[in-house]
Amino acid sequence: MILSLQRLARKCFKCILRRRQATRPGQMTTETAETSKFITYAELARRRAQDRSTLWRLVQAGLLPKPVRLSPGRVAFVRAEIEAAENALPRVGEVK
Repeated sequence: MILSLQRLARKCFKCILRRRQATRPGQMTTETAETSKFITYAELARRRAQDRSTLWRLVQAGLLPKPVRLSPGRVAFVRAEIEAAENALPRVGEVK
């Protein structure tokens, strides 16, 4: 009886681990993030190695496209527009 309970507990633990490894609501896997139509401020900041406030200044200066509102309190950039604008912008530390 004790052995069967241990097996059951181990099996349940494995199920819990699998569920935790699955994508949680609000999180994107790498494949999903790469193929998504939108890119968030956080993703763009990580990608360009710049702070969110710097990105905001670039948007205000017209060097980056304006983000679109996805829902109340959630904005993101259109990935195609960002990729087109990034080609014209120098990378951090790069001298043109």
